[in-house]
Amino acid sequence: MLRTAGVEGISDLGTRKVVLAAMRAAAERRVAGGTDQKRQRRDEHAASLVAACVACDGSTETSRWAAALRGRYRRVPASRTELDRRLESA
Repeated sequence: MLRTAGVEGISDLGTRKVVLAAMRAAAERRVAGGTDQKRQRRDEHAASLVAACVACDGSTETSRWAAALRGRYRRVPASRTELDRRLESA
C-alpha cells in the first residue's frame, strides 16, 4: 500500500509530514465510520490504514496516536481486535 501511494519515495521532510497527517486523518475517519456501520470489512480496512501509518512513520508520536485511537474505540470489540491484529504485524 505504501509503495503504491508513493510515500516511501518522499524525501522532503515537510511534504512527508503533510502526507502522514493526511493519512492519519483518513485512518481516523475510517475507524470512526467503521464503528458507525458495524461492518467487519470496514474494521479490517480501517485497521490496515492505521497500521500503514505506523509502518510508514515509526515515531513515538505515531505510536501514541495509534494507541490513543485504539483506546478511543476500546468498547467496540471488533474494531479493537482488528487494530490489535494489524498493529502487531506493522
